[in-house]
Amino acid sequence: MGNAVGKWGRRLILLAVFAQRFNRMFKQIGHVWYDRFKSKIIQDFRQFLQTFNYISLNPVKAGLCQESGEYPFSGIKFIREKIHDLLDPPDNYLYLVIPELHYPDN
Repeated sequence: MGNAVGKWGRRLILLAVFAQRFNRMFKQIGHVWYDRFKSKIIQDFRQFLQTFNYISLNPVKAGLCQESGEYPFSGIKFIREKIHDLLDPPDNYLYLVIPELHYPDN
């Protein structure tokens, strides 16, 4: 149980740190997502992959970048650059099912 609380706590910290950095960068205050943000529990690995891909492609769809790993707040960018200060490194099998985690020239 303690491990689950620890992981949940890290996720809350990640959201808080992101919101603080976002607000500082864009000179905003308050909640980043407010009513637009919805949280729900991911039930299985398939749903995890679908959610990860959906979130990763949002900056591309919005025209903020050409490729999801280029976006500065992208999970793919953090995984590629091995930045694991807030989240645990991904399991190796994720590299098999999410090819975007590799650098484009690998």
